[in-house]
Amino acid sequence: MINNQYNEEKAFLNHSNDHCLSSSMDNETMSCCLKIQRNFKHFNFAAKLRSSWIRILLYIFLFIIYSIFIINIYNYFYVKLEFSPKLLSSSYACHDTPSCAAKNGLLTNKKIIKNKNFSKNAFFSALYTDNYLLGALTLGYTIKKHHPNHPMYMLYFKDRLYDEKTLCALQIIGWKLMNVKRIPSVPGTYQQYVDQVRIYKRIFL
Repeated sequence: MINNQYNEEKAFLNHSNDHCLSSSMDNETMSCCLKIQRNFKHFNFAAKLRSSWIRILLYIFLFIIYSIFIINIYNYFYVKLEFSPKLLSSSYACHDTPSCAAKNGLLTNKKIIKNKNFSKNAFFSALYTDNYLLGALTLGYTIKKHHPNHPMYMLYFKDRLYDEKTLCALQIIGWKLMNVKRIPSVPGTYQQYVDQVRIYKRIFL
């Protein structure tokens, strides 16, 4: 639309130069033609300016799109993940345990023979009530899967477990049961504080 208007004005200006600007033209006609020429020059400058701004904005937009594309390509091919996807696999959840590492091919048998301390490692947990049996079974299954050569000891309190199937299920999953006797309450305290005393004692064992 701007170009069409510009062409029309230019054609009119050429026509004015050919027919209007002559020696026989009076002053009024001459001033009218000069006014048309000035208006056309002003329009020509505004059209070029408007066109240049549109071109600049278009270049900026294309530059942004191109930059985003280059960044995505670079991140896809050159930027490495901070962790390996293999770490998400359960077979790699060894936690620096030699027996588990050897099972998954991450450690040779020779290195295990040289390191004799790994056989002294064991897992301990405690079951306070029958309500946590499912969690204890899940924990035992996971440990057996990833650390098959390590013993598992389950501490329990005989007066807190009321279901006979609880101990049987723990033994089937692989837990070695250890009955923990209650620590008597400290003289001068109430019976409800006996569990706290026992917990503090276990922490320092």
